[in-house]
Amino acid sequence: MYPRVNTIKKGDRTYHYLQILESFRKDGRAHQRVVANLGRLDLLGDNLDRLVAALSKHCKETFITANHLECKQSLTWGPVLLARYLWRRMELSDIIHKHCQSARLQFDVAETSFVLVANRLCEPASEHGLARWLEHTFVCDSRGRRWQPDWLPAKQITRRQRVKVEHRQLNRWYRTLDVLLAAKENIEEALYQRVRDLFSVKVDLVFYDLTSSYFCRKQPKQTLRRHGQSKDKRPRQVQVVLGVVMANGFPIAHHVFPGNTADKSTLKKVLTDLQERFGLGHIMVVSDRGLVSEENLQFLSEDKYILKTDDRQITAADAVACYKELSTVERGFRDLKDVIEMRPMYHKTDERIEAHIFVASLALFLKRVLEHQLVSKLPEISATEAFAAMKSVGVVDLDFHGQRKRLVSAGGRDARRLVAALGIRDIAPADLGMSSQQRL
Repeated sequence: MYPRVNTIKKGDRTYHYLQILESFRKDGRAHQRVVANLGRLDLLGDNLDRLVAALSKHCKETFITANHLECKQSLTWGPVLLARYLWRRMELSDIIHKHCQSARLQFDVAETSFVLVANRLCEPASEHGLARWLEHTFVCDSRGRRWQPDWLPAKQITRRQRVKVEHRQLNRWYRTLDVLLAAKENIEEALYQRVRDLFSVKVDLVFYDLTSSYFCRKQPKQTLRRHGQSKDKRPRQVQVVLGVVMANGFPIAHHVFPGNTADKSTLKKVLTDLQERFGLGHIMVVSDRGLVSEENLQFLSEDKYILKTDDRQITAADAVACYKELSTVERGFRDLKDVIEMRPMYHKTDERIEAHIFVASLALFLKRVLEHQLVSKLPEISATEAFAAMKSVGVVDLDFHGQRKRLVSAGGRDARRLVAALGIRDIAPADLGMSSQQRL
């Protein structure tokens, strides 16, 4: 059966009558007959809505009108989906679980680590600001359980109070930072092995450079927080010095030094670490003049390293490769300090400062993984543009008659292109039920 509007003209007037028809076959031919005349459309009014509602009770499928739907929440999902894809691509859950999880931890440290790193990739904020991100973003664990911010009761919050999140939630963030830092070297080595195997990366050229990062608030000097030569032109503020080793565009290792450390005093330690931990033998080191000293030149003349200078023995191909990758290194530092927002830093202890930087470096590593894939699949889209495009993918929870339904938007043109190019088959989060959520 189906409805039909029958139009009849009487004089200079036109009337529309609503009918219910059914089809049947007779003598091998299709026919239609009127089952019911419901009357003139302009006179039916609300009676038609009531009739439809009454009939819908006898339907196998639930009949819903716009008035029955209530949108419970609409959240951003796409950037987290992309971060989760990269996280799984590098098998970071397995790596972190292997090197960080222990019986003493009452939570899954790989899952909480993902939240911290994804926040750095999607919307960098402090551990306090992260709670605001959780308010408008669908962030879930691998089983689909959404992380919820745990706010202090409004009556406990004062205007001058900076901390507005329950301490048990903040403590879990901080505990995650602690265990990540304790396993930093193991995680770096595992990621190096993974990226080398996944992308067939051959490391014979490393870039090493240093930068500084200052503290926005007036902080007392400690072991790491010291005054020094500021590359940010903030000489009055304490800082730390960060040395990053890049290979094929990937930040395979980093070192944090006190803010008053001279650049040239760091090279020997870093190169020795590369040889011992990563087994790198013949290495071409690219650096600036700040790292050049008589002691370093003597150290580099052991036939294991080549210092990039104006030496004519370096081939044109090597020089071109150096120049091309140098732009990647410089962009990496900008990402660490601005895009990934390694700064501003508010941590007070040296260990938390180092852990904060480590989380930022993990985010940068995943961003480089994405860039590596986009070069061959969507070269016109950068990693930063990819995360921006994925914001068009959202999650909407609808309520009708007490039942919940979750919908995921397909996103805009570039988001759909990214999903197809990266081979992301299912853009919906794992579904364990609408009420499945947890507070960290």
